Amino acid sequence: MKAFETKTGQVLFSGYETRPPSGSGAAIPLEDATTDLCNKLLPAIKKHERNGSPQVQRYELRVSNISFDALPDFMASLKDIEGIEKADVDGFESGHALIVTEYHGSLMKLADQISEMKEIPVEVTGLQSNKISIKVKKF
Repeated sequence: MKAFETKTGQVLFSGYETRPPSGSGAAIPLEDATTDLCNKLLPAIKKHERNGSPQVQRYELRVSNISFDALPDFMASLKDIEGIEKADVDGFESGHALIVTEYHGSLMKLADQISEMKEIPVEVTGLQSNKISIKVKKF
């Protein structure tokens, strides 16, 4: 029996149990072996939940003062942030972009990491629920 983290493929648990068959009740040893494995599997999964990465959260980034030409560089910098699972442009109009991200972590942590981007200097101008407002500084 194996248990995997579906996002990373990391093996959380791997175990093997066997029991000799016993005539008419041959299913009973199989049930016993399965029970023993599950008793070992559950603590391994719970340990991963406590120590593992947080759930993926969906955040909207509202970026202002960005040109269409700078958007690919901004997206590349954004995708370099550790914990960003996905980032897609959902809209662009008159220097304003709406970007939808999937991120392992809190809103504050993501805002912190965005404010530290070096390639495209930005300023975080607002936080709300699952939204971050960002202004691109002239560079």
